[in-house]
Amino acid sequence: MKDYEAVLGCHPDHANVFIFNGLCSHETLKAPRLAVELQQLMNDHVPAARSDDRLMTQPATDHRPKPLTQRAQEVIASVLQRGDTAFDATVGNGFDTCFLSRTVGPTGRVIGVDVQQSALDATRKRLQAEDLHNVTLLHQGHETMAVTLAGTLLSAVMFNPGLPPRRDHSVTTQPHTSTAAIAAAVDLLIPGGVLTILAYRGHPGGPEEFAAVEQYLLAYSDRHELQQIDSTPAKPTSPVLFVLKRL
Repeated sequence: MKDYEAVLGCHPDHANVFIFNGLCSHETLKAPRLAVELQQLMNDHVPAARSDDRLMTQPATDHRPKPLTQRAQEVIASVLQRGDTAFDATVGNGFDTCFLSRTVGPTGRVIGVDVQQSALDATRKRLQAEDLHNVTLLHQGHETMAVTLAGTLLSAVMFNPGLPPRRDHSVTTQPHTSTAAIAAAVDLLIPGGVLTILAYRGHPGGPEEFAAVEQYLLAYSDRHELQQIDSTPAKPTSPVLFVLKRL
């Protein structure tokens, strides 16, 4: 289950179908409480709110902080529409690419890049498994987007600079490539478009790249809406999410 969390709720398209799944070993103690929630939900017959990237919502009584990956997707989902064009600047494990693909729908378009062929291969498999066909994957760095996407109007861009989990530790993004890509992304965003940057800084060179990205983004704060969201609990090595909305 996504983010290793249980899911509980009414199917968004079939009102008589309820799902309660994803209780792995460390969550079995939640089963009685969640079963009561499910019973109440079925008795009241109140469908859970629909999510574009999951059929079910998390149980309402779970107040733990949301992962920054989820928060980034929620920000993007609030502005991205069917038929829009989006860019995944570091496809990594493919989760954001699939999310963008589902959100823009068959009439939309997603372009994703990565310097690691293994990342592109993993993402392609995820897309095929979900029967998603509106994505173009390119084996190149995100700093090339100014040329690759010249003239393309983007509604959303997602960055994950640094060293995401389960990737080649010898390959990371660099401050100069990330800032060049951010500059290009802002120029290509339509008014109201959103750019998210989930910066990883727990690896060698990560803090330096984070500082460069942070400083670079501050230069846009007087012309665009900029927000910084720290991990909870915040640690010097924990990821940080930046959200920039073009005004």
